[in-house]
Amino acid sequence: MTDSKLSDDVSIVSSVDEPLTDEDDYISQKKTVKEIEIISVEKSYSDYTSKERRTLPYINKYERAKILGIRAQQIAKGMKPLVKTTNKTNIYEIVEEEYKKKLIPLIIRRYLPDNTHEDWKLTDFIY
Repeated sequence: MTDSKLSDDVSIVSSVDEPLTDEDDYISQKKTVKEIEIISVEKSYSDYTSKERRTLPYINKYERAKILGIRAQQIAKGMKPLVKTTNKTNIYEIVEEEYKKKLIPLIIRRYLPDNTHEDWKLTDFIY
């Protein structure tokens, strides 16, 4: 298949009547990339301890699913479980036990409508 034949078979779906150029595609991709901020551990923990909370201390089902999924991946890739694994047949049982005992070492960052955020440790939640 030649390049011209391949380009004839490929079509781009767009909501704009004009065809997209490579430059337009690059600009739209730049807009969808989220901003990444690298901060020190000291700043992160000082923000965590000094901020007053505005959201409720209840974990929602989406945060719970994300935490359990990330922790399951960590254990599957070789990280040591934080609970005893006797009588546990799969990774999900180990992760559930860690979740019940609030031992999962992750921090949830909740973004708020005014472009600020709150950091929550699993031990801060009520469940």
